[in-house]
Amino acid sequence: MGNHKSRFSVPIASHEKWERVIGKTLNKRSRICGDHFLEEDIIDTWVSGQGTSKYSKFLKKPGLKKGAVPMVMLNLIKSC
Repeated sequence: MGNHKSRFSVPIASHEKWERVIGKTLNKRSRICGDHFLEEDIIDTWVSGQGTSKYSKFLKKPGLKKGAVPMVMLNLIKSC
Protein backbone atom coordinates (compact mmCIF):
# COMPACT_ATOMS: atom_id res chain seq x y z
CA MET A 1 0.00 0.00 0.00
CA GLY A 2 1.20 3.45 -0.79
CA ASN A 3 1.39 6.63 1.21
CA HIS A 4 -1.43 8.28 -0.73
CA LYS A 5 -3.77 10.69 1.02
CA SER A 6 -6.02 11.14 -2.00
CA ARG A 7 -9.62 10.10 -1.49
CA PHE A 8 -11.63 8.23 -4.09
CA SER A 9 -15.38 8.11 -4.69
CA VAL A 10 -17.12 4.75 -4.73
CA PRO A 11 -18.08 3.75 -8.31
CA ILE A 12 -21.80 2.95 -8.60
CA ALA A 13 -21.11 -0.34 -10.40
CA SER A 14 -18.71 -1.51 -7.65
CA HIS A 15 -20.59 -0.19 -4.61
CA GLU A 16 -21.55 -3.56 -3.07
CA LYS A 17 -18.15 -5.08 -3.81
CA TRP A 18 -16.35 -2.17 -2.09
CA GLU A 19 -18.66 -2.50 0.95
CA ARG A 20 -17.87 -6.22 1.28
CA VAL A 21 -14.13 -5.65 1.00
CA ILE A 22 -13.85 -2.76 3.47
CA GLY A 23 -16.48 -4.08 5.89
CA LYS A 24 -18.48 -0.86 6.16
CA THR A 25 -21.70 0.59 4.73
CA LEU A 26 -21.01 3.28 2.12
CA ASN A 27 -23.20 6.01 0.65
CA LYS A 28 -22.85 8.14 -2.49
CA ARG A 29 -20.74 10.70 -0.61
CA SER A 30 -18.34 8.14 0.88
CA ARG A 31 -14.66 8.48 0.01
CA ILE A 32 -11.91 5.91 0.55
CA CYS A 33 -8.31 7.08 1.02
CA GLY A 34 -5.48 5.81 -1.16
CA ASP A 35 -3.93 3.83 1.71
CA HIS A 36 -6.62 1.17 1.14
CA PHE A 37 -5.56 0.47 -2.46
CA LEU A 38 -2.62 -1.29 -4.02
CA GLU A 39 -0.07 1.24 -5.23
CA GLU A 40 -0.34 -0.08 -8.80
CA ASP A 41 -4.11 0.66 -8.81
CA ILE A 42 -3.56 4.40 -8.26
CA ILE A 43 -2.87 6.53 -11.33
CA ASP A 44 -0.81 9.47 -10.10
CA THR A 45 1.36 10.10 -13.16
CA TRP A 46 0.59 11.08 -16.77
CA VAL A 47 3.05 9.70 -19.33
CA SER A 48 3.45 10.60 -23.01
CA GLY A 49 5.95 9.56 -25.66
CA GLN A 50 8.55 6.81 -25.74
CA GLY A 51 12.27 6.35 -25.25
CA THR A 52 14.23 9.62 -25.09
CA SER A 53 11.03 11.53 -25.96
CA LYS A 54 9.17 10.16 -22.95
CA TYR A 55 7.61 12.80 -20.69
CA SER A 56 5.85 12.23 -17.37
CA LYS A 57 4.06 14.51 -14.95
CA PHE A 58 2.55 13.92 -11.50
CA LEU A 59 -1.20 14.50 -11.43
CA LYS A 60 -2.73 16.97 -8.96
CA LYS A 61 -5.75 14.68 -8.61
CA PRO A 62 -4.85 10.98 -8.82
CA GLY A 63 -7.36 8.47 -10.14
CA LEU A 64 -7.93 4.74 -9.94
CA LYS A 65 -7.45 2.14 -12.64
CA LYS A 66 -10.68 0.64 -13.96
CA GLY A 67 -11.78 -2.19 -11.70
CA ALA A 68 -9.61 -1.11 -8.74
CA VAL A 69 -11.01 -2.27 -5.40
CA PRO A 70 -9.86 -1.34 -1.88
CA MET A 71 -7.64 -4.05 -0.42
CA VAL A 72 -7.47 -3.09 3.25
CA MET A 73 -10.42 -2.86 5.65
CA LEU A 74 -11.06 0.60 7.10
CA ASN A 75 -10.51 -0.47 10.71
CA LEU A 76 -6.97 -1.73 9.96
CA ILE A 77 -5.48 1.68 9.14
CA LYS A 78 -5.54 4.36 11.83
CA SER A 79 -4.21 7.25 9.71
CA CYS A 80 -7.31 7.77 7.56
